[in-house]
Formats: sequence, structure tokens, C-alpha cells
Amino acid sequence: MKENLLEYLRLRFVYTSGKVTVRGLGALSADQQLTKLIDWLSRMQGALPEPALV
Repeated sequence: MKENLLEYLRLRFVYTSGKVTVRGLGALSADQQLTKLIDWLSRMQGALPEPALV
């Protein structure tokens, strides 16, 4: 999935054992944080391959 993401999104999500840190949200209001997360997660969902039907 990571390979299919836009470069700026790849750099925002930092994966460690049992934790995902999202960079660039701390300076935003709570409403803006939520809006950004919804947008970014939607883009990530769009980067997932379609499941194969058996």
C-alpha cells in the first residue's frame, strides 16, 4: 500500500511496533486534524488493491 501513496502521505505516517504516528497535525485545530485524517485515510484506502473474488 505504501508504494501506491503520494510521496507527501508516505512521509506523514511513521510506523513503529504497535504504533502509527502522524506528522504535521499538531499545529492544527482539532477540527482541522480530523478533516486531514479523514482525507488522508481515504486516500490510503484508495491505494489498497481490490480484493480478489474467489
